[in-house]
Amino acid sequence: MGEPLGVLLHLSFGFLGCALSVAMTLIINGILSASHAHIHASSSIYNPLFWTPGLFIGAIVNRFARSRWAFASPAVLGFLIILIVMWREVLIYRTSEYSLQASQGHFWRYELQNLFSTEPRSLDSGVLQLLVTFPFLVSVAYSIGAWIGFRVGRASVPRPYLQ
Repeated sequence: MGEPLGVLLHLSFGFLGCALSVAMTLIINGILSASHAHIHASSSIYNPLFWTPGLFIGAIVNRFARSRWAFASPAVLGFLIILIVMWREVLIYRTSEYSLQASQGHFWRYELQNLFSTEPRSLDSGVLQLLVTFPFLVSVAYSIGAWIGFRVGRASVPRPYLQ
């Protein structure tokens, strides 16, 4: 498989892992709410139920694909998206008097706290976490899973020079 095709394959499977994570979490929350059991952590994007499917999909896909790009491309893309969103938000904050007072002039720190806080401060912060931080966490989980799958897949391939 060509390298550009491999990168696209792993990016698409990374996004599939993100969608599967959302579906799995909604199903589990539905089961928990039907049984009248509510777990407060289930509403947090840092709950392992959210990002574990991305980890497993990365491991399974790269177990068979054995691509070195698999554990770099999704995490790098997620990191670039975080940086672009933060840069855009900081540019907006600099023109707002309210944001200047709320951030006390530390726009980058304020944006990091909005994106990675365990308790969203506002609806805007919660939406940013859902649309930016959550896919970033899933892409990192996919990359870690792809690395594990690469190591396991490489260990299971017979090496004729060792016999």
